[in-house]
Amino acid sequence: MAFEDASVTQELLSDKVYGLVRKAILDGTQAPGSRLVESEIARSLGVSQAPVRDAIKRLAHEGMVTSLPRRGSYVTELSPEEFTIGRELRAAVEKLGAETVARLSGVDSSGLRAIAERMVDAATADDRAELRLLDMEFHRTAVELAGSPLLIRVWSIMEPTLISQHVIGDPAFTGDWDAVAQDHVRLVALLDAGNAAVAGQAFFVHAVGQGEFPSKP
Repeated sequence: MAFEDASVTQELLSDKVYGLVRKAILDGTQAPGSRLVESEIARSLGVSQAPVRDAIKRLAHEGMVTSLPRRGSYVTELSPEEFTIGRELRAAVEKLGAETVARLSGVDSSGLRAIAERMVDAATADDRAELRLLDMEFHRTAVELAGSPLLIRVWSIMEPTLISQHVIGDPAFTGDWDAVAQDHVRLVALLDAGNAAVAGQAFFVHAVGQGEFPSKP
């Protein structure tokens, strides 16, 4: 029985360390390309290296960490070419999701609208940390509204890398957050209008940051 209790404790500790390291990557504390040294992380958290090793393995499986033989583990850093692919892949998935939602009848977009309205409030309060979190939540929720298990699965695989590489919720963004928040309100309105082509184009343009944002359904 003692061994079983120890196993459970170790598993819970690994989960906690995993959550802390993952958060550090997502919020930019551990920047893309930075090295993750097991002994240093273990020392800073006051734990042994075993749960840290387990956490890094899990993050490597998710693609957020790259482990190199005899060189150590690093926060995954995309090349400029891969970054572009990631951004365009995100745009394609969101475009397809928006087109699907716009074609469906009876979709309840109230939750998505509430997130957009909270973004407006956060922009007014200049709460950039809250804006970043809401931005991530908005796009995840928009994809989920399509009700497609495949789209949701693809997004769940992509999302950690998109966030850690600042394709979504870039902490270094210095533009107009008020305008960004209002764009999200417009995205919901275009979804509700039911024009699949226009809604899809709006989400695509928003994701790639280029092109003309449709103003009417």
